[in-house]
Amino acid sequence: MKKWLLVAILAVVMVCTAQAQENYTQFKSQINGYYHNIVDSDVQNFSCLITSAAYIDFIDDHADSSFYYPLKITWLSDGSSYYALQPFPALPDSIQRKMFAQAQALKNLWSYIFPDLNKFVFYEPLHEVPDNATLTTFGDTIGVAFSIEEKAREVKSKQTFTKGGMLGRVIWFFNERKEVYYPTYKEVNKKWLCLGWDGQVLTNNEVSSGLRTKIIYFRQNERFLPEQINLFVQTRTESGDIQTIPRVLFLKDYEFNQNVQVITAKGDSAAAAQEQP
Repeated sequence: MKKWLLVAILAVVMVCTAQAQENYTQFKSQINGYYHNIVDSDVQNFSCLITSAAYIDFIDDHADSSFYYPLKITWLSDGSSYYALQPFPALPDSIQRKMFAQAQALKNLWSYIFPDLNKFVFYEPLHEVPDNATLTTFGDTIGVAFSIEEKAREVKSKQTFTKGGMLGRVIWFFNERKEVYYPTYKEVNKKWLCLGWDGQVLTNNEVSSGLRTKIIYFRQNERFLPEQINLFVQTRTESGDIQTIPRVLFLKDYEFNQNVQVITAKGDSAAAAQEQP
């Protein structure tokens, strides 16, 4: 009798899991058209120039505004991002070293925010979620849960949507560490546009760092493209206090589907995407 009961319970679990995955597939198909995002099936790559308020403040003391944007960022359809240095002004060696340090700080800031831009701005919210994710309804919200393997460890995630399909929260679980994001959206032309997000990293349930992001867009044809990203980076000091550091990124001169080639420096992990004639 117990054996038959266990078989019956297992059958019910398998049916419920299959239904949850089928419902997820339907839900994903339904909401894919609900969001403004930069990348669609026609986009193989795009590029833009970037700078920061800190870099502009530095250059203002040494060169004119034609040197405000030191990096060109190129995004490729595999989700990777590369950079290319733009022409620099001729400056004394001591000043030039400081200028390159400022450019490196800009690159680091871009690398810091890039994964979140991929999630909330470049793609629709469920782009990276595997097809075997499960969907569960909780009152007025819909939960999507899945797990993936990353660097030989299991990483779990839960995403919460309204019944209308708007993303409200994303949680990533990394053993003792947890990342929580709360994106903000505004309805523009009957689609949701991400205006930014609040994020926190918790270690053993204690906040270790955080990020608040606000995005200002401009419209280019049918796309809304970021032209200014305001960031408030939070870190915990050695004394245990939370320190907030404001940062501002500026982006311009977007180009799509250029003929590019990725060139990697020998013995170096740095890479640049160069346009081909």
